[in-house]
Amino acid sequence: MQNGWKGYFAMCPDYWVRIDLALMDRNTMLVSGEAGGTINGKPWRTPAAWKAVFHNAHIVEWHLFADNKPVYDILSRLNP
Repeated sequence: MQNGWKGYFAMCPDYWVRIDLALMDRNTMLVSGEAGGTINGKPWRTPAAWKAVFHNAHIVEWHLFADNKPVYDILSRLNP
């Protein structure tokens, strides 16, 4: 996982997340907001939601729900 994030930050060094709403119920947290950044100087942003399930203070499930089309569009223009 660490190598994957290193690669992602190399591609999108200014990646950011904005949280608009966070809800917690027992061992599950739901968060909604937006994510974005730039890839090769091209800005992108998309609505996103995250779900985390905890057990003994550790994350045991992680889900990201986002439309990655803006990122795919930029990448497709870099590698036609």
